[in-house]
Amino acid sequence: MCAPAVGERLYQELLAAFPDGRVQTERIQHLEYLQAVVNEILRVTPIALAVPRRLNQSAQLAGYDLPSGTVVAASAYLAHRSARNWSAPNDFDPERFLAEHPSSFTFLPFGGGTRRCLGAAFARYQIAIVLAQLWSNWRLESVAGFQVRPIMRGITVSPPPRMPARTHRRVERRVASTT
Repeated sequence: MCAPAVGERLYQELLAAFPDGRVQTERIQHLEYLQAVVNEILRVTPIALAVPRRLNQSAQLAGYDLPSGTVVAASAYLAHRSARNWSAPNDFDPERFLAEHPSSFTFLPFGGGTRRCLGAAFARYQIAIVLAQLWSNWRLESVAGFQVRPIMRGITVSPPPRMPARTHRRVERRVASTT
């Protein structure tokens, strides 16, 4: 799932913001660490591996002459795993999004430029709400030995249909809401 320290820090932020465990969606965008975790999830597991585009005029790329009509693709997966762009690119580290805001040329989970996914903001909002509600009330642990093998569904990537995890209901530190 994620390193225990990441999970605990996220839980502490959520506990401070929503002590009764009920997520208030209008406050989601103000939770800095939650937003960093969402960004890191999107960096490590982008929704689409590549964003294809058809050239409307000839171009030169990396020394190759490409005629008009050629399909080229920017690979979000490769950009997000590049050691030139990210320190320790294979590590799950939300802290990287607290210190700096990456370039749209190195962080492109929803594509980039003028043809960036129209639903990107809504998707990020949904991810944050679901993650906040889940992590506020449950602790998840991965099952030893299980390897995630993503499934391609058209141009998007999804998790396998059965991904085992150990779940533990959080009841230990909840307090009654004062409002």
